[in-house]
Amino acid sequence: MLFLSTLLISMFITMALVPILRMAAVRLHAGLDVPDARKVHTEPVPKVGGLAMAIGALVPVVLVADAGRFVNSVLIGACVIVLFGPVDDLKSLGWKAKFAGQIAAALIVIFYGKLNICYLGSCLPEVTGVKS
Repeated sequence: MLFLSTLLISMFITMALVPILRMAAVRLHAGLDVPDARKVHTEPVPKVGGLAMAIGALVPVVLVADAGRFVNSVLIGACVIVLFGPVDDLKSLGWKAKFAGQIAAALIVIFYGKLNICYLGSCLPEVTGVKS
């Protein structure tokens, strides 16, 4: 029942925010995807759906999850990532600024959340001839 209620809360928040944010983006002429040679659309389209979905996903987690240090660090890191979206829409950030935001979010989770990475699975190549 908990999963269903959080799903429904997330869905309703997202559905409520999309038209509100869309109208705000059109009215403020902010966060609009303007057509160019690479685009299919012919009129400016608001780019606020991702923000609505992120808020819709984060609010139920805040309401339901145990507010431990790790959960808080993940929420803060997620907020950093989410905030870079609208800033990028308004200022057209370069790849270095976006990557710096992703690194900052990861470092928040690692250091504030005290995340210990013990095993990387098959991410690293296997070393042969070394005895452990």
